[in-house]
Amino acid sequence: MGVALIGFGLSHRNAGQKRVFATQRSSAYFGMCGCEAELQNFLRAREYCEKAISNDKNDATSFYMLGTVFMDLFNRDNRKDYLVRAQESIQQALAINPDAEFAKDAKQNLVQIREFLPLVR
Repeated sequence: MGVALIGFGLSHRNAGQKRVFATQRSSAYFGMCGCEAELQNFLRAREYCEKAISNDKNDATSFYMLGTVFMDLFNRDNRKDYLVRAQESIQQALAINPDAEFAKDAKQNLVQIREFLPLVR
């Protein structure tokens, strides 16, 4: 009887297990994104946030962090594309979870971006 249970449900082919692995990968990439953002390595932070999102497309927090990373990139490099991408990411975060803990800050950031975007070339 014990032999029949060895390895039961632990296959990578198991749908539930795949979801657990994807969530763990997403969390790890999210953590790396946060670390790189703190170190002001914004391009690396962007890569890690994008990897976190590719593993969990419904993670509003990763979208919001990506948006803030793009805002930091804009502040550093003054490229309009970064501001546009920040707006898209923050909007996506709010679309996924409008009641998130960060929602108030996200809405304020969107107002600032929308006011400032027409002024940038």
